[in-house]
Amino acid sequence: MKEKLLIYIILCLVNISWANASEKQQEAELLIKKSVDALYNNPKQASYYASKVIELFPGESRSDQKAKAIFYYSQAEKLLGNFDVSIKNLYDAMEYVTPGNRELNGQIYALAGALYCKLTDYNKAIEMNEKATSIFKSIGDSVSIALCYNDRGIIHYSMNEFNTAGQFLRQALAINRSQKNLRGIAANLNNLCYMKGILMRK
Repeated sequence: MKEKLLIYIILCLVNISWANASEKQQEAELLIKKSVDALYNNPKQASYYASKVIELFPGESRSDQKAKAIFYYSQAEKLLGNFDVSIKNLYDAMEYVTPGNRELNGQIYALAGALYCKLTDYNKAIEMNEKATSIFKSIGDSVSIALCYNDRGIIHYSMNEFNTAGQFLRQALAINRSQKNLRGIAANLNNLCYMKGILMRK
């Protein structure tokens, strides 16, 4: 009888633990969605929501949800102009993301490349961009490859390597057109027009 009671108590505790974990994951997903929705309109609010998710997982060693929250926190801080804070948090995200989550790993490296470009460390920017591109190629994510090529074009433009910049931007444009990615097409055309405008003034 005592053994049955003990087993019953253990099962109840396990069920409570699972329920709590499930509630925490649901809350994290809701906050991450709020962070994504606020990202471009109100990056400060996006940063706040993402920080709340990070607080939900204080002792986690590997957690894709925590890594995703740190990634969006980093993205928000980049939009706020806090590049050093942003890059530091990206390295934290690299520690928490699971190796099997190739998409999130690629997104982290892509953002790191864009950040290093802002910080004018162009060699590091290219290194991170190439890692991201390689990951996206391995999973067949064409839209993300185009985004990497667009970022790579910006890196080379910042280095005054205009021909190389143009090549990467045109590659990105070709992929986005094939994927009917209107947002990507607009970004690529905008960057190409801006680059041509600057060159014509020189």
